[in-house]
Amino acid sequence: IASCLRRRANNLVELELNIWTDFLCEAEDPLVDVGIMPEVRYLAVRAPPPVLWDHFARCFPRLEQLTFLYEQDFSHNCIEVLYECRGEDQEDQLEKHTMWTYREIVLFARDLHMRGFKRLAQCPNLKEVRLVLSDTSFGLDVEMPEDERLILSWKRDSRGSHPFARVAPRNNETRSKLASASVAPASSRRSEVRPEEDGDNSDEEYDEFEEPRVVSEERAAAAGASAMLQVVRYFDDPSLEAQLGL
Repeated sequence: IASCLRRRANNLVELELNIWTDFLCEAEDPLVDVGIMPEVRYLAVRAPPPVLWDHFARCFPRLEQLTFLYEQDFSHNCIEVLYECRGEDQEDQLEKHTMWTYREIVLFARDLHMRGFKRLAQCPNLKEVRLVLSDTSFGLDVEMPEDERLILSWKRDSRGSHPFARVAPRNNETRSKLASASVAPASSRRSEVRPEEDGDNSDEEYDEFEEPRVVSEERAAAAGASAMLQVVRYFDDPSLEAQLGL
């Protein structure tokens, strides 16, 4: 992939590098090995990126829009928490679960606000930085219309003290979508019950009043949306506080 990119480096205008190398032995993300790509204006890479902030200004001198892609099985990863916890404990446990499971993105959000935006401002033509979140629990490579994607956006602001300011309409809309989706339908809030299949249970303790619970798909999706909303807040809250002068 890296050699292919190098051969076409002088012609590419739009580039999306959404490649999972986590489970490939000694494989580097192609973003690490790309050289200067003088014509790329629209770049999308996985978050957190495997390179330093200065890499973008050095390798993509004409970059206008930078998108960070964060794809996780948010709903699927919440099932165990929902299965083991009941009542009021669920919300608290889901919050702790999100901070621990996605700790790399928590650190990335902090670094983006502490150093990232200032370093990215060194890209002379960069106008917009975006974060796109996706829940891959129910399938990969699902194309969504632009207006349905969960996007946070920051645009260059030469008037304020911060080089990039949040795009309020877009960010507020994303937060609103996730807040609405994190409320499970009333019919799915109670865990479904799945009866035991017929079989010989003579060697096991069996309580006829304690049948195994099954978390419904709707409840898992709602919990996944709640986790995504928490991730969104890690990125958007500092920008909102800066916008309000807090």
